[in-house]
Amino acid sequence: MRNINDYLLIKHTPNGREFPRLDCWGLIVDLYRENLGITLDDYTDLDHSTMSRGLQYERQAGRFEQVKEPQDYDIVAFFVRGRLYHVGVYLDGRVLHTSERRNCRWERMDGATLAHRSYYRYVKN
Repeated sequence: MRNINDYLLIKHTPNGREFPRLDCWGLIVDLYRENLGITLDDYTDLDHSTMSRGLQYERQAGRFEQVKEPQDYDIVAFFVRGRLYHVGVYLDGRVLHTSERRNCRWERMDGATLAHRSYYRYVKN
């Protein structure tokens, strides 16, 4: 099991799927596997510019549903102009996420700079 501090030490790696080299979807895949025992598809067939689409595919497969209020380990999906742009994980009232510009960080939800966000909860093993 990894804690938040373990993730804060990582550097964003495009298409990264092995700790400590993770991108935004890789962070979710690793955190779900290590902390919840849940295996998500890593979608390595997508390039890093479209990696957040992993959530779209997981939703289509029925593994996640949208919720109004987040709980720990829910996915936070960020949208720009209505398009899914970035994903992170809700933990202790904050979002843990990684990006090319700022690496991994755990920040307050009001500090997340993207305009619109939605929350998704894992519902199926």
